[in-house]
Amino acid sequence: MGLLLLLVVSALSAFICQTIADKRGLKPIFWGVLGFLFGPLVILIVLLVKPSEQK
Repeated sequence: MGLLLLLVVSALSAFICQTIADKRGLKPIFWGVLGFLFGPLVILIVLLVKPSEQK
């Protein structure tokens, strides 16, 4: 049961990080992988990173 919860939280964190990164002009795959590996902590980090400047 604990492993299933860990996988669900990791997958949800990856999706949220990927979505936020994409909207902010960052690399969504990179942030999605970090979100999966490190969980909800990365959501806060991706929110603090400056958005990329679109030219």
